[in-house]
Order: sequence, then structure tokens, then C-alpha cells
Amino acid sequence: MITKQQVNYLPDLSKHIIEQDSFLEKKIYTPSLPIDDRIYMVSKSDDDFTFFLDIWQSSKNHLKITLHHQEEDASISLLRVDFNGIHRNPEIANDKVPEEFKQYAGQWVDEKARIS
Repeated sequence: MITKQQVNYLPDLSKHIIEQDSFLEKKIYTPSLPIDDRIYMVSKSDDDFTFFLDIWQSSKNHLKITLHHQEEDASISLLRVDFNGIHRNPEIANDKVPEEFKQYAGQWVDEKARIS
């Protein structure tokens, strides 16, 4: 389970793309269609955690892209951004959801949503 300290620490941790054991400062990304890619990352300052960025396209063949950034080993979701799409949060926030996010259970997240 993720701790409150990790909730605050992991999103702010600097991350670098890693390919073939090399750190990349930037990457030219050219997706193939349909988009379904995973980019792996690690922090130079704290390699206890590894991360990945999932990039995928909706099966409905319209432009909807989800960027899902999470910690790799524990499957902890750190950030999700949907472009041209919406999703509904689960109705029930279980005990793994931090208290500050429980108020968003069951809510629709769309382009007007602002979570700070």
C-alpha cells in the first residue's frame, strides 16, 4: 500500500526515460497506429522506484489518448491525463485511496474537471 509520504514524494521525483540501461534526457516519440506504447522511467536520485508511462488510443478510432503514469512495481497510479475523453472514478473509494481523494469517488472526470 502507498503511504502518505509516497503520495507526496513520488509525483515530484525527477524521472528520466531509460532505454537499454541508458538515461535519455529527451525522446522523439513517433507512435504507430493504433497507439499502444509504454515508456519506462527511473529516477537518478532514487532508483528504488521505477515508473512507466502508458500511452494508448481508444478502440473507437477517434482521437482519445490516455497518458497513465504509474510506479511500476507496486502498480501505483501517480497521474492520469485523458485527452479528448472522459472517465468515471470508481463509486467506492477503498482503504488504499488517500483521504484527500475520496471526495472524488463516483465523479466524472472530463475537460472541465479540476483536481488540485
